Amino acid sequence: MKYLLVTSDTHLRTRINKLLPHACRTIGNVDDAIAAMEKAPKNEHMVVIIDEKLKKGTQMELLHALAARKTAGSIIQLFSPEEHHQEQNPALLGSVVLLAKPFCDSEFRTAMRMAESDGRLRIHESDIAQEAQPAYHTNLIGSSFRMQEVREKIRIVSAENCPVHIYGETGTGKELAVRMIHELSVPNGPFVAENCSLLEGPLAETTLFGHEKGAYTGADKDRDGLVSRANGGILFLDEVETLPLSTQAKMLRLLESGEYSPLGSSETKRSSFRLLTASNESLEAMEQENRVRKDFRFRLSGYPIFMPPLREHPEDIPELIACFQHRMHDARPFTDESLRLLLQFDWPGNVRQLFSVINRGRIRCGRTASEIALRESDFLLGSET
Repeated sequence: MKYLLVTSDTHLRTRINKLLPHACRTIGNVDDAIAAMEKAPKNEHMVVIIDEKLKKGTQMELLHALAARKTAGSIIQLFSPEEHHQEQNPALLGSVVLLAKPFCDSEFRTAMRMAESDGRLRIHESDIAQEAQPAYHTNLIGSSFRMQEVREKIRIVSAENCPVHIYGETGTGKELAVRMIHELSVPNGPFVAENCSLLEGPLAETTLFGHEKGAYTGADKDRDGLVSRANGGILFLDEVETLPLSTQAKMLRLLESGEYSPLGSSETKRSSFRLLTASNESLEAMEQENRVRKDFRFRLSGYPIFMPPLREHPEDIPELIACFQHRMHDARPFTDESLRLLLQFDWPGNVRQLFSVINRGRIRCGRTASEIALRESDFLLGSET
């Protein structure tokens, strides 16, 4: 695999060159857009890594130039979240991986794998004018087969318009998976989310469908619900099994025809959205416990995705630790005993608990300690969260 790195940041260049696989062969390391165009071969596949910091030209100008030239290959676009705006996004050139800075080693390697796997695609100028291929984000960390499988399912289902149900234990990254589906979906419309455990009785219906003025005491004006706001985009219902059974029944008409009526109104309205749902258990298990209606389950289970618990892919723990430490700007090593505890623990709270335990030990040791030494009490407290 060939690559071209375009950045004027010398520290970033050194770090990326160290992270690149040994199988990669460099075309060049350049610091401006003009030199990049001179180096990039027109008909030879490669991965182009483009930073925001360039001496001559801008990142956007280079992206457009590569597209106009119909350069073969993939692009990794580095950006700072606080400076990145949708109007600056090339949106996007066939095969583009967005990687936010600062990034940890595992995030960069994941981005490289994505770029290489999609490298057979060609870049076309026409893709710039429309919001064609949305960005890949590498939120779901892990090189294990289980996590690669999850990311591949997300990539596949993002191109479809079917309902998706994501289930798995708490702390496994269900909401990250939902966000990734939204970011990869075309068109990338509004994202409206609600935790169903907060909705009880009439509150569930008015929150979802909205209400008409005078529908109940205190309804002093018309109000649009989540369904209306999600039109043209995605409606995400977390802990969907806690939605009242009566509200599940009223959702059936909406999911079948796209039609609904606000509370207190006889008017029929329409909304076209994609429904994503999440729960800690499978829909089948919750149906057997009478928490989900059978007909409602059929509407939700267009494409189920299971988020594996951390104990089923413990080989990802070192990557997760490195990623968390990088985000916290704390590169101190762990003691051998701490690493043993981290790798052998069962992690009932999964990735969320892992980060909590690491952070607790990091804070307790203080900034003056040269290494982080975890205690068993850190894990006991973490398992209660």
